[in-house]
Amino acid sequence: EIEWGSEQSIYQYIREERKGFDSSRPAVTSLGKTLSYAELWQEVDTLAAFFTHQWNLTKGDRIALMLPNSIQFVVCYLASLKLGLIVTAVNPLYTDRELAHQVNDSGAKALVVLDFMLGRFATCRTETGVEQVMVASLADYMPFWKRPIFFAIMERQGQIVPEVSFEFDSYRSVISDGYLAPFALPQIELSDTALLQYTGGTTGVSKGAELTHQNVVANIKQVQNCIDTTLEYGAEKMLAALPLYHIFAMNAAFLSMLRIRAEIVLLPKPVPLDLTVSAIKKHQPTAFVGINTLFNGLLRHEGFLKLQSYPFKCIVAGGMTLQTSVSKKWLEITGTEIREGYGLTEASPVTHMNPFQIPAKEQSIGLPVASTEAKVVDEHGQEVAPGELGELWIRGPQVMKGYWNRPEATAESIIDGWLRTGDIATMDEQGWFSIVDRKKDMIIVSGFNVYPSEVEEIIAAHTAVSEVAVIGVPSDKTGEMVKAFVVPADLTQGIDIDQLKVYCYEQLTRYKVPKEFVLREELPKSTVGKILRRKLREE
Repeated sequence: EIEWGSEQSIYQYIREERKGFDSSRPAVTSLGKTLSYAELWQEVDTLAAFFTHQWNLTKGDRIALMLPNSIQFVVCYLASLKLGLIVTAVNPLYTDRELAHQVNDSGAKALVVLDFMLGRFATCRTETGVEQVMVASLADYMPFWKRPIFFAIMERQGQIVPEVSFEFDSYRSVISDGYLAPFALPQIELSDTALLQYTGGTTGVSKGAELTHQNVVANIKQVQNCIDTTLEYGAEKMLAALPLYHIFAMNAAFLSMLRIRAEIVLLPKPVPLDLTVSAIKKHQPTAFVGINTLFNGLLRHEGFLKLQSYPFKCIVAGGMTLQTSVSKKWLEITGTEIREGYGLTEASPVTHMNPFQIPAKEQSIGLPVASTEAKVVDEHGQEVAPGELGELWIRGPQVMKGYWNRPEATAESIIDGWLRTGDIATMDEQGWFSIVDRKKDMIIVSGFNVYPSEVEEIIAAHTAVSEVAVIGVPSDKTGEMVKAFVVPADLTQGIDIDQLKVYCYEQLTRYKVPKEFVLREELPKSTVGKILRRKLREE
């Protein structure tokens, strides 16, 4: 069981100092700039004051952050939590359609967005209820002389800051001005909603998992309970290569690391892998979280294999199944074992882990973390015997309050406090769990969830398409890739696949776009006319 002391919000828990800690130690590093912990808290206070007095944001208001891994993301995130705002982090790769859905569904009043992505918001701005916009740039913390060089390089890569017709605030100006008007902190309860993490859940379209301050604080404690023999307070360095808007990295590489006063090295993007290898060589991180695709890519990268030493003490895998071959080769090359865990957005996210205090179990997601119950049940919700297949159910303090404004979806996913994961699992006699397969049709591409119904809806809207079915197929590069089976509206004319791909890229994030299109005269259906994805997978 995890221990509960004084009831604290996420921010209060993260901000709490241990006696004797030197606040001049590095907190976050990105693109050559480092903020100490003292400087980080100062900038958080500055932005919180601005949000309060200039934007008139109050407890419970929603704020969307559309930023890559950066100091700006960290500062905005913490300032929002300090004020009791509800944060919804948006994938920076989202199209204007996807951005508008998340902003509207969450009811966000404010948005902080990267300058290069401003055009996407400009396209859908009038469709949203966003009242305040702040623009940040990866050049914000660069020396004055270096910024023109940076923008010239980005322009050569096709990245140009768009001109827009509406007013917005500049992150750099706010921080530079040091806005520090006094403001009163709200009373935040553990039961208050802190985050809206968007996911497809176990079924349907993208929904906001409503995570409370208790959910997140509990999960930070649960993660630390698994690694407390490995990492030392105030002495570690985490390489944050996975995106912080993703729930796994948000907890394991960001909030949990701030709590133990590690230095977080932020990579705006981990690919090309030269960037990740260069960061490992330069910063010598002692902790690193990743997914199977990233570990596998590094093990095939000449620069990584030529490193003279591997500084890692704590390596954690999540997001997708860790392949045994990758795990064994990583241990052979680096001398450090990858510890696999399991979780889902609706559980903040960690529910299982191979704890560092005992030997790991191969091909297992580990044991339930502290204060967490887990069981494997049949189709009637009855627990099955050890070794038998069934759906994995979870109950614990990290399980979400529910789906934002979706009571029916919540009732389908949470039964008497038990979260239905939608994953098929087994539990052995010793209580170790293994994931066998996914119950639903969700596709995982490089650790990111792709929901076939969303992709199908977009493709089906094309005038040349009559019917479509989308499935996931194995991929050596990304674990799975998206494959679409399409019936043309006019069988005699067919479909221009290249044009269909261009259309998909305009409507969907790249990893959601099918890598293969197969034209069919018809799709397999049930007696009531439902398209059977299962039949396509069997083929």
